[in-house]
Amino acid sequence: MSDDLREHIRRLSERAAAMGIGTAFRDAVRRVLEALRQDPRRAGDPLRNLRGLKMTEYRLLREQLVVNYSVHDRIPMVTVWRFQPTSGHPLAPPPHNGD
Repeated sequence: MSDDLREHIRRLSERAAAMGIGTAFRDAVRRVLEALRQDPRRAGDPLRNLRGLKMTEYRLLREQLVVNYSVHDRIPMVTVWRFQPTSGHPLAPPPHNGD
């Protein structure tokens, strides 16, 4: 996971704490990351093969969080590249109004 993504999760965690849902958010993040550590190929749904990188892209939707990540086809390497709350989550950005 990149430093930028770690920082993004940290900022979400701070916002969650300010909203009174910090513990629940941190626990959800911990469970999601544990699922990726334990069995990333079963944790999410495969989206497409990234043949040039020899990886498969997955999306995990759990506990109102959506995580996009890739898993190398041969070696146990997971790359998380998107971690966002879903639209129904209190931390989700407001919907666009068409402007």
